[in-house]
Amino acid sequence: MGRNSRGFTLVETIFSTLFISLTVLAIINLFPGAYLSVKRSETQLQADMLAKSIIEELRMTPFDQLNSGPYTKSGVPFDLKKVDGITYSPQVTIYDVSGTDPLIVRGVKVEISYRVGPSSKKEVHETYIHSLSR
Repeated sequence: MGRNSRGFTLVETIFSTLFISLTVLAIINLFPGAYLSVKRSETQLQADMLAKSIIEELRMTPFDQLNSGPYTKSGVPFDLKKVDGITYSPQVTIYDVSGTDPLIVRGVKVEISYRVGPSSKKEVHETYIHSLSR
């Protein structure tokens, strides 16, 4: 073969294969981190939706049944909710708002605790509930 022949040498082929392999490996390593990020977001959204549903349930409760302190529904705490293997534990506290009449306005704090992997997370929502009868 002459010097003017076209094609790749063995060294060029090895380096290009190595470069392509490293690029593919770097792209594949992004997937586990992205999966964990999506899972964290899903669990946070689920906790957020649970807290909002509890607040809406409390808005439908007669105002005179909303006593200060830890709130229980029919004498028992809110049930644990399990979605996709994650257990969500709601805790509801009703409190008097300073500077307002407790017969008209109450504060509601909903804490949803859950565990994602090794870490514990907590979603907290607070709002006021007004009596419509006054």
